Amino acid sequence: MTTAASGWRPEELVYCSNVHPGDDLQTVIRNLYDFIARVGKQRRAAWAGTGLWLNRDVAEQLSGDTAALKRFRDALDDA
Repeated sequence: MTTAASGWRPEELVYCSNVHPGDDLQTVIRNLYDFIARVGKQRRAAWAGTGLWLNRDVAEQLSGDTAALKRFRDALDDA
């Protein structure tokens, strides 16, 4: 299926979270639901390529906290 206006199929377009800064893990997770998941639903694509940007503080938290990493992994799977 292609869109009439662009000629692109929905699954050929990607979206990146770098336009939604998150200074802490909770904000990054909220952005997954508020923006990334919403874009996927609006596109009605079976799958959607998504770029994920994490600032250094969030990346360090995830690398040193297994509970936070599990919470983030669960949010990624869900969103």
